[in-house]
Amino acid sequence: MIHQQLYLIPRLSVLHNVLTGILPTANFWTSLVKSFPVKDQQRAFELLSEVGLEEKHLMRRASALSGGQQQRVAIARAFMANPKVVLADEPVASLDPAMSRSVLNSLKHAAQTNGATVLCTLHQIDYALEFADRIVALREGEVFLMAIHQTWTRTFREACMKLSMKPKKKYKKTIKKPLKTLSPLNSK
Repeated sequence: MIHQQLYLIPRLSVLHNVLTGILPTANFWTSLVKSFPVKDQQRAFELLSEVGLEEKHLMRRASALSGGQQQRVAIARAFMANPKVVLADEPVASLDPAMSRSVLNSLKHAAQTNGATVLCTLHQIDYALEFADRIVALREGEVFLMAIHQTWTRTFREACMKLSMKPKKKYKKTIKKPLKTLSPLNSK
């Protein structure tokens, strides 16, 4: 999973942040002393190369990287365990447009190279139209658009852009009765 908040460990190196992607399957003592097998380290390096980070980044602390570089480390970490499906929660929400396109290209390339499916949430419909093979668009919790890449036309793109710019109505949620909260002191 690629979270909107990256959850990298700032004081760890880029290499060790990527290797945290295999912690659920790694030996406890090996991971505790950060002594990962060479094959896992090589895999981490390959994934970092796939997302555009060079060898010079391997031993840098995650906190010393730019936002786009940190996002690439998170992508590499997500593919470390060879998943069939990767969930990406707004992976470019905090990046500028140029970096967003670069990161989405890296994500798409990593998915194709590793034979994985990416399920990605995006608020920018233009990125979805540019990078996705399929789109399911939601509005107010309901599906209002579903399409595959081969059916996209100029008219379809224009309709999508208009739909994303003008909501039908303002969403307003009202609570009819207050929620009862339990506190540890009075719950039994």
